Parts: sequence; C-alpha cells; structure tokens
Amino acid sequence: MAKTETPKKTRWYRNVYDAFKFVRTNDRLFFPLFLALVIVFIAGGIALGFVLNTPAGYVSSNLIGISLAALAGVILLSARVEKAAFNRFEGMFGGSLPAVQTIRRNWKFEDDPIEVDAKGRAVVFQGVGKGGLVLVGEGDAARKLMVSARQRLQRIVPGVAIHEFYVGKGHGQTPIRQLPKAIKKLKKVLDKRERAAVEARMRALGGTRLPIPKGVDPTRARPSRKAARGR
Repeated sequence: MAKTETPKKTRWYRNVYDAFKFVRTNDRLFFPLFLALVIVFIAGGIALGFVLNTPAGYVSSNLIGISLAALAGVILLSARVEKAAFNRFEGMFGGSLPAVQTIRRNWKFEDDPIEVDAKGRAVVFQGVGKGGLVLVGEGDAARKLMVSARQRLQRIVPGVAIHEFYVGKGHGQTPIRQLPKAIKKLKKVLDKRERAAVEARMRALGGTRLPIPKGVDPTRARPSRKAARGR
C-alpha cells in the first residue's frame, strides 16, 4: 500500500519572497521605498564605521546597518502588503470576503456566499463573531438578497443580532478597506461558547448554505423532464 506523502511546509523565506513579488507587482512605490531604506541604513552603518575608525567598530557598525536595513525592509513590506491586498480586493467582485477574512480573532466568515444573484452580479456573505451575525452585500441587487438572508437567519437563530454592511463608496455603503475595522467595532454580544452554539445551529439547519443546491447555476437551471412526466 502506497504511503501518502505529507505536503512539505512552505519555508518562511519563500513566504517573504512571495509577499515581496506580490507587493512589487501591485504597488509601484514599494520597490523605490524599499531600495531607499536599504541604501540609507547600510550607508549609515558604513559611515559609522569610518567614524569609529577601528576594525571591530567597522565590522560591528556594518552588521548593525545591515540588520537595521533588513528590519526596516520587513516592516515596510508588512505595511505595504496589506495596502496592496486591499487595492486588489477593491477591484474584484466578491473582494469583500477575503477582506473580512483578514480579521483573525473573534470572527469567522464562511467561504461560500449565503445568497447569490448571478444576473445582477450581487452576492451576500455571512459571518459569526462577538458582535453577532454579519451580512456583507455586494452588487446592485444586494439589498433584495439581504432581506432574504436576514429573514432566513432570523428563523434559524432568533434573537441573535444581525448587522448588515453594503460594500461600496456611495451613501450608506462601506468601502472594502474600512470593512474589517467597522466589523471589529461592533459591540460584543456573544461569548466564545455562544458563538460556537450559533455556528453549530446554523450548520445543522442549513443557515450557512445557499437556498439552492450547491453547484447549480440558478440562471441555467432547468426543470427535470422525468419529474414533469411523473416518473
């Protein structure tokens, strides 16, 4: 019997390299800023070595300069990678989902939408967290979908607070970049145990699934001919 190979873990330096490539591709200012920081710190270390004017001082100052350059580069990378990611989210349909999934603590957002309108390019995602239930809608027809999602969730988990967010830059809408921050500000109404109970009830009663069979395109669905003939 063949043994199942365990997938190798990605090395940390590979993750850093991938992040570097991603930011450089999506942020034109990143590489010039990165290069300037590296040059400034290394040049500062070299200058300090000339001031100390000793072999030990020259070596130590250069090591300090290189270390500070690396630290500054990592700090800049971490700051710009989030900005580049949100710039990308804003330019894609469904970008609100990866945006809210950047919230690591006290919230969980399902990968699959709870409501979809393929014709109107509208979608609603849902999450459970310390503030209760959150519905995030995208697209022109999101308000109609939001009403349907709210009514369904109120039947499944009555009494749990439901908050609605409409993604966009218009009146009454929340830009994707500000979405995680707005959700984090919600007042705590559920503790960890209560959140787990809400999630379990929603899974059991289908609250996390679309109200249509998974994988079926509602715009292309056709009635069964056998069912129509009573077979």
